[in-house]
Formats: sequence, C-alpha cells, structure tokens
Amino acid sequence: MQKNSESGAQPNTINRHEIRRILQESFAREEPVVFSPSGVATSFFCLIKDINNDEVVLRNPIKPSLAHAVMNSDLYYIFCRSFKIEALNFSPRGLDLVFSIPESAQLSQERTKERTYYSEKDDAHVIIGHPLDKETEIRRKLIDFSEGGLSFRARKMTSFIQSGRSLPKLKVYCRGQLVTERSGTIVYAAKIVDSSGETYHQVGVQFTDTDTEERHQNESASLST
Repeated sequence: MQKNSESGAQPNTINRHEIRRILQESFAREEPVVFSPSGVATSFFCLIKDINNDEVVLRNPIKPSLAHAVMNSDLYYIFCRSFKIEALNFSPRGLDLVFSIPESAQLSQERTKERTYYSEKDDAHVIIGHPLDKETEIRRKLIDFSEGGLSFRARKMTSFIQSGRSLPKLKVYCRGQLVTERSGTIVYAAKIVDSSGETYHQVGVQFTDTDTEERHQNESASLST
C-alpha cells in the first residue's frame, strides 16, 4: 500500500524532476499507473517496465479490439499518485508503450487529505450492505481510502452500481480487522483494464456521514500499519 498526502488549496504543479521521482517510486514498488487516452471509455492499469531521463516505458495491456480507438486519440495521460501527466510523444514500441516525460504535471483533482492506495497484495476490502436487500452483504477489494471517501473494484456494472446510489452501510477491513463503519454515495464508476488484461470497474464512493479528526487518525493508523 502507498500513502499520499495531497493538498488541493491551489493546483499543485510538479516539475520534470519530481515527475521522474514519483514514477521511479512506483516502478520500484511495482505499483501500476493509469494510462488514459482521450475519447476512449476505458482506462488501463499499466506497470512501468523501464524509465530513464527522458522516457517512460509501460507494459502494454491494451486489447487488440481497443487498439485502433486508442491510437486515434488526440491526447494521452498517465495518472500516477493522483498526478495527471500528459503523455508527450506517445508511441507503441513492440509490445510496450513509450512516452516522453513532460516538463510539468498537476494534481488530477482537488484533494485535501491523506489518501492510502492498495495493491493486489494488500488484504484490504469493503463490505457493503445492499441498500435494496437488507440481508445481503457485498465484499469488494479496496483500491484507495481517505477521510472523504474510498474506491473499490467491481467486475461488472449492475443495477446496484449507479452514480448517486446511497450506501448507508459500509464496513472497511484491513488484514482481517474492522477499521471503520461509514455511509456514502457512489459518485463515479470508471472502466479499467489492468496489467494482466483483466477488465473491471473502479467505483468511487464519497462519505456522507460526519467525520471527526480523531476518528480519521485512528482509521489511517489501522489502514497503514
């Protein structure tokens, strides 16, 4: 897992040296980055294969059926640690994707609190009380968690996963221990292809109950220990 402290008071811009540093850290930890072509409804989780002073090489997870649409996109972005990095001079190279590191990048969205990210190896999940069937509980793998919300993995879209859906009962677990119980609302669902070629959806939830600083400190300690 990886903790990232972000401030959204002003657009947070990083320079080329800092871009290279966060990419190097993700490379060393084998953390995926998100490759997002404009005009394509699917984003891609990619592992970094190599990085040097000028270029980043990604392992290509793009399915042949999507290759034409991706190559016809006007803009390409890499999302790493919540930073939006424009993929300049993007090109395929054999089985890899290569892009030049730009001079600067910005936070992709306003965030004011620390956010914890989870990999496939982390034992972190959320149990969701079904809002329509009071007896059913749904377990999903946690992608990230912060004071303001979380996101989880869903294999496919269902009538249950809809933007605006209220989730009155959420239980967050890490390493078998209950960390917190919250309520929230689904705010987005993005289609993702991971580095193995598996397709799923990242579902974002915004908490709607009242949080306290003391509780958040306890939750953060439990989720990152």
